[in-house]
Order: sequence, then structure tokens, then C-alpha cells
Amino acid sequence: MAAIIACCVVGLTGCGEDDGEDADVAGTWVVDGAGLEFTLDGNGGLAGRWLDPEEKYPDITGSYELQGSSITIRATRIYTDQSSVEITQVITLEGSITGNRISGTFSETENGIATYTNVPWSATKQ
Repeated sequence: MAAIIACCVVGLTGCGEDDGEDADVAGTWVVDGAGLEFTLDGNGGLAGRWLDPEEKYPDITGSYELQGSSITIRATRIYTDQSSVEITQVITLEGSITGNRISGTFSETENGIATYTNVPWSATKQ
């Protein structure tokens, strides 16, 4: 009887995402329409790469923080533009996790200057 009650409670409240526990995000995610995949290591670390071998941008490194089903991702890449100027790009993505999807908004700076603010984004876990 206790097992049936426990099963019903889990069915009503869900697991991990609705009960105050952090969502399970460890694994590889592909950003919709961006040609970028990133791997969350389960310990707050992030590594990303461009899927197009012709992409000139370097790989991305960063970190993430989970709070229940909310995630904040901070990623950085450093590259040299066509004018030989070194660019430090910092991307902050905020989102909500539902099953195998993350959706939210991102903001980006290049050398401390805002280039994008509150742009919608989403990713799918592979």
C-alpha cells in the first residue's frame, strides 16, 4: 500500500523539477538553430563546440548554476576578429528546464559592450 501511495505522490508532484530538487541537466545539448552544442558535466562545468567545421569561432568554456528547474549558464570565448583585435565575448543564458528542453533568454557582451540583450533561445538534450 505504501508503494502505491508513493507512486501516486510522485505522479502528482513529479521528480526533480517540481519538488525543489535540481533538474538533471548533465549531458550534451544542442542550441536550436545556432549550430552549437554544449556539454554540462553535472558539476557546474560547461564545454561547447560549433558543429560546423568551417566555423571560425573557438570552442566555448563556462559554468552553470541550477536552482530547481531554473538554470543560469555563463560562457566565454576569446577570438581575434578580421582587424586582428582580440574579442572577449561573454554570454549569459537564463532558462527553465522542462524534460529534455531548456528555453529562456540570453545576453551577450563583447569587450564589455552589450551586443545582445534578452534574446530568446532554446536547446534540446541529445
